[in-house]
Amino acid sequence: MTVLYTASQTELHSSSMVFNSLLASDTASDTVRKYSFPHINEDIQVPDPRIFKDIHAPAWTDSMSLPNVAQCAAHLELLQAINHIRREVLNSKYLDAILDIKPQKRTVVQGSSQETIEVKDFKFAQKRQVKWPFYLRLGVARFLVWLKKMDEVLASKENKVFELPACPPLDVLIAWHSFLLNPGFFRKYCEASGIKCMRHVVFPWDKIHQCINDQDWTFSLPSDARQNFTNLTGHEADLLAYLVSPKPEPYTYLLLAYRDSEPDNRLYLNMLDSLCREKEESPHSAFAAACHAAAYPGPYSTYLFLAIERQRAFVDKMVGYLWIRSPGVHGTLSRAITRYEYFLQLFKLRPGTTLVPTLDIDLVWHTHQCSASMYEMCTEKRAGRFINHDDTISAGVLQTQSDETSLLFRDYFGMEYHICLCWECEAIQSAVDECGDGEADFNKLANKVVEDLAAHRVIELKRRNQVGSDPQ
Repeated sequence: MTVLYTASQTELHSSSMVFNSLLASDTASDTVRKYSFPHINEDIQVPDPRIFKDIHAPAWTDSMSLPNVAQCAAHLELLQAINHIRREVLNSKYLDAILDIKPQKRTVVQGSSQETIEVKDFKFAQKRQVKWPFYLRLGVARFLVWLKKMDEVLASKENKVFELPACPPLDVLIAWHSFLLNPGFFRKYCEASGIKCMRHVVFPWDKIHQCINDQDWTFSLPSDARQNFTNLTGHEADLLAYLVSPKPEPYTYLLLAYRDSEPDNRLYLNMLDSLCREKEESPHSAFAAACHAAAYPGPYSTYLFLAIERQRAFVDKMVGYLWIRSPGVHGTLSRAITRYEYFLQLFKLRPGTTLVPTLDIDLVWHTHQCSASMYEMCTEKRAGRFINHDDTISAGVLQTQSDETSLLFRDYFGMEYHICLCWECEAIQSAVDECGDGEADFNKLANKVVEDLAAHRVIELKRRNQVGSDPQ
């Protein structure tokens, strides 16, 4: 049943503006303490654990299968975790100190009073931005080591079940995730580098889900997974924790060597080369090698770093919509999977046409691509060919082709393509879907939607109040 609730949607959109402004404000915690909501049921789990009930099921039963709701929900969690670690890295004062990032002190004499005052360094925030690319480039170096080593492990097994024994650390996941979202380039790299088994690995959504705290979005590997990664690569599992931990002086200088490429830092880069040439192994030798790879990146590493940066816009959009904590998340993801299935059909119906996904379809598409071999087989069967995912298309071309995709979607399937994906509209559509084709009391349904939305937004406000302290 598809029903237009123009009045209800207008009312819900209007009322939600208050909550949205609160979620975006710095005074959200004060508002939560000031107001009480006696008619709202806050004894609900958010996100609803039932959406993950199929997370341990085989990813796809055959080459025609698509991602399920649980896998897409775990993907939303991963995007939240990526956003969290980025904020943690950028806000880390310890990393500021280690990288010698500090505000420039400058004093001026004020007017006729001749009072000396200290002027704020307005470029300090910009200086701190270097930490995230620094973290990513080291992550790329660590990922390429892990990829090769893990491929060797899987190749040595008699039973060719391509399942990871353990989840890798978050920085490695970030690099792997972005590599997989460039499927043509990932295939090219694997063929050039002799990577065979890792192309067939099913992305470990179940293990990722277990590592993420759904209240503060921190990512924590279990002890056996941490040890597995260290044994395999020689690296410590938690990159940020390792970076801010005490290290012998030469290895601390490596961080300064990478920080920027100013001529004054050539001394540090020479030291880096010297450390990497040493034959004697040390607990920090893997780190030295990663610093060397980050300081002298090859074409694949450079491409992968840029691919991660290109994904930031999508991560930001998913964090903004926050579907994972919405009351209608199951319906949102279920409908997105159906719409993605139609989207794949369009590739077969209109070969040669550049098709542009909506955000919900793009989420499922990305989830699908994360299991490279299954994605390749599925698109060849459903769309008649392997479909590459090109995230370098210009904004102008994207807009033009998005409009064309919308027209084609409506012509072939009789459905609107560009739809509102906010909590309110998705909650209404989910409630209508649950009613099926039977009769329903729409006033009662609308009231239930309003209550659910209010409860989820209040819970989100309180969650942010509880985890609102700045990471160090």
